[in-house]
Amino acid sequence: VSVYSDSVVEESFVDDEQGFDIEFYVDGGYRRDELDWNIADPSGTPNILSELSWHDIEIATVEIGTHIKTKSNWVMDARLAYGTIVDGKNQDSDYFGNNRTEEFSRSNNNSDDGNTVDASIGFGYQALIVPSARRFKKRTLSFTPKVGFSYHMQNLAMTNGYQTIPATGNFGGLDSSFEASWFGPWVGFDSELNIADWYSLTTSFEYHYAFYEGTADWNLRDDFDHPVSFEHEAEGAGLVASIGSQFRLSKGLFLNLSVDYQNWKADEKGIDKTFFADGSIGETKLNEVNWESMGANVGLRYQF
Repeated sequence: VSVYSDSVVEESFVDDEQGFDIEFYVDGGYRRDELDWNIADPSGTPNILSELSWHDIEIATVEIGTHIKTKSNWVMDARLAYGTIVDGKNQDSDYFGNNRTEEFSRSNNNSDDGNTVDASIGFGYQALIVPSARRFKKRTLSFTPKVGFSYHMQNLAMTNGYQTIPATGNFGGLDSSFEASWFGPWVGFDSELNIADWYSLTTSFEYHYAFYEGTADWNLRDDFDHPVSFEHEAEGAGLVASIGSQFRLSKGLFLNLSVDYQNWKADEKGIDKTFFADGSIGETKLNEVNWESMGANVGLRYQF
């Protein structure tokens, strides 16, 4: 929705005193995630006791969002995305020796269920970098430094267990889950290059300070409590980048295309807290958690 007086309805960059601009969009997309974490033995040896990894997690996503510009060029962006996991693989490995040596247990399992949630809000000021040419209705290049807050969640599954080491093969009943959450403040920027009235390029970059939390239910472990078998806490950082393009289809309708990349790591102040069936609690070091994601989106943006 764009609200203007009749005298400025043709202006899309709002720097006069007669209006404000609100845009809504919806995107559909696909992304592929990788996530892994490992813990140390409470004694410190081995330095990697257990390691869990999820590979080739394929996710179908839908995202809605809004972009608001005030008459003085302050901006606010908000987005909410939901994803459904359709395929993926999991590996669970345990070691007797340091640095992933003397592996005594490994299972390779399915991870084709679960979901993801991503939400973000940001505020900034849109500044002119390159003035518009006469033939353009939009300014040629704008730059928007921003600050914000985001939340990201991956609800991952482990099913259809297969024991690789020792090689005993299929085992039944596996239905474990692991939920990872990342949240915290970020700083970054958006930029837009208007090549023509009907076409523009966009880029964005964000640096996140991340608080990480993980919760697991290991359903086949009778010595663990349920539904919370253990919890993770750690701090780290994330990088989020995107490049896209926008095509004008009609006066108020635009086609959006984008490619997104995320890389997160939590390796500070890491704690793994295990809850046992007898009510006792054990703690050990959470060495690191890594999450990487690559996605592509296509959608429509409407302005009227």
